[in-house]
Amino acid sequence: MVGSGEFQVINCTASCTDPKELVLETALHKTLLEGQAQWKLFKVINISKNMELMCSFTYGGRQETKVFNITVFCRPQLFPVNLQTPPEMSLFGGWGTLAAFLALLCCRGSGVKAFMEPEHLMVESGESQFINCTASCTDPEKLVLETELNSILLESQAQWKLFQVDNISKDVELLCSFTCGDRQETKVFIVTVFYPPKQVLLTLWPTSVAAGTLFTIECRVPAVAPLEGLTVTLLRGTEILYNHTFEGTAPSPHDAMVTYNTIARKEDGHHNFLCEAEMDLRSRGGGLVHRVSDPQRLEVKEPEPNTQMVGLVTTVTLLLLMVVTLVLLYRYQWWTAFNTWYWWYNR
Repeated sequence: MVGSGEFQVINCTASCTDPKELVLETALHKTLLEGQAQWKLFKVINISKNMELMCSFTYGGRQETKVFNITVFCRPQLFPVNLQTPPEMSLFGGWGTLAAFLALLCCRGSGVKAFMEPEHLMVESGESQFINCTASCTDPEKLVLETELNSILLESQAQWKLFQVDNISKDVELLCSFTCGDRQETKVFIVTVFYPPKQVLLTLWPTSVAAGTLFTIECRVPAVAPLEGLTVTLLRGTEILYNHTFEGTAPSPHDAMVTYNTIARKEDGHHNFLCEAEMDLRSRGGGLVHRVSDPQRLEVKEPEPNTQMVGLVTTVTLLLLMVVTLVLLYRYQWWTAFNTWYWWYNR
């Protein structure tokens, strides 16, 4: 959320180390504060309405987009902007202005603390995060970022300060506090550390099979967290064989393993087998991280003859030949004996 007419700092970070065309798409005026190969930090100013800012980049022929939903809120004013404006035309009306004035008198010197709605951020383990501390008044006092981590002040003006917090290795809460008059306000940044899929290891076992026999596809994604939102997909060429989305969270990185058994086909030897790992952190304030394994090939051979079946067929054939031979021999002997008897009988 951002106050009407104020600015917002947008961190565009790609999910690969060498993105192309890393840009922030917006019709508003923007300034590039800092940038490296994998990320760029923009400052978008004079935001006056709700909008979507799109950070897009391209790698490996695939385009990805991260959307930042910006919600604008109006900071309340206790008195009319123009003193000539009648009380009934002011923001709160006559009675509202009087009530607000009395509330200020009652609360003066009370040192009330107000906690703004926390903002959830995702950062890769060991990386940095930019924190924009913006006060709700124009002349705040003691605008500080409270953290035990190493922080650097990058830029500041009267109403805001931009910090860079380095080497975040565990989940942490960062507190941005300031004082407006006698009222102390605090905004909490809940930073969650994630471990993206940096390797995707695909194994075919065995690597050489006969057509029609079973083989195993195994994909391992080492040291990832959180597991929730991680989807592992097994492909044969462009055909999806199997996919699995993990559930549950883990405080420390774990290996994600997917195993799938299938029957080898003759045409499998002409396709690459791949494994894709995709970590979706958009619901937690992060982005989409995508990794693909090296392609693997399966050697498919012609089906080998079944030696047991061949032996059985040979044995049965021999037995049949023996039976036929015995039958023919028996009939021959019977016919010879009959002809001999008949000759002697008619002589």
